[in-house]
Amino acid sequence: MAKRFIQHELLRNPWLRAASTLEKLLWVGLITECDHAGIWIVDWQMMELMVGGKIDPGAAKKFLNGRFLEVDNGRRWFLPDFIRFQYPQGVSTNNNTMKSVRQILDNYGIDTENLTIREGLGNPSSTLDQGLQDKDKDKDRVKDSVSRACQDGHRLLVTEHRGKKVDWYEDRFREAIEVSTPELVKLKEELGDRYEKRMESYKSLVLLMVNGDDLGCSSGMHSTVLMLKDQLKFYQYSKLADLAKSPVPIRDVIMAMHNNYAKNVKGKTTVYNTALEWLKRRLDNTSADGGGNVPKKLSTPKQVKQ
Repeated sequence: MAKRFIQHELLRNPWLRAASTLEKLLWVGLITECDHAGIWIVDWQMMELMVGGKIDPGAAKKFLNGRFLEVDNGRRWFLPDFIRFQYPQGVSTNNNTMKSVRQILDNYGIDTENLTIREGLGNPSSTLDQGLQDKDKDKDRVKDSVSRACQDGHRLLVTEHRGKKVDWYEDRFREAIEVSTPELVKLKEELGDRYEKRMESYKSLVLLMVNGDDLGCSSGMHSTVLMLKDQLKFYQYSKLADLAKSPVPIRDVIMAMHNNYAKNVKGKTTVYNTALEWLKRRLDNTSADGGGNVPKKLSTPKQVKQ
């Protein structure tokens, strides 16, 4: 998961000192949920889950006056202060992160020097999303609420990557929020108040696969784990989490599958079954070590059955 700098005097800022608790949490939510280019996909339902309260979008905009720019026809917000704080030297350097930031900002018509919308572009939309929307129209994917939400550009995955697997995970998140399958109804009953927290950890894992992080997986897993035919459903992830007793080993397993894809995973079809074998192997190693120490390197199972 990507890490962010945060100002230790953040909450001493006079603007935030005068804000309500919900408003403070909203700002923290925005600067942690936006992507590395400061783009937040407007999703009030998910934000409410994160801050633990009801948000009035109109009141939120009034509170944040001057601290965000609406792009993509209002479907996304750009946070200039995020860029100014995270990249105090600007985004003009030629490393891969800055190249990516500049590309994303350019997609939304944002001047990378002034951090304002370029004159004449008004409210630019992302060509990536527009192409996806046109494709959705052609396939008549607006027949149910999930597809209508996608058609409106209401995204749950904060990513510039698009494709069948990313869209598939997008639909899984909507199912999880709507608790719209028998497996999810049962899972909701079993987890109770822990359901939303479990869903957030699932989302973090998916974002790792889609966006990558700064620790050995910089561009996601599009040529490795995401190549498997059957991806990881939320209720399957929850089974793994119950077995592991923590989301951390699951992340490590997926990273190991990514790093050893060519030798040990390529040709497999199911993320869940493959991850289950690797997780059991890890737990066996931990148990053999006395249960107190986690192996630094996850060993490769001799055979990964499907």
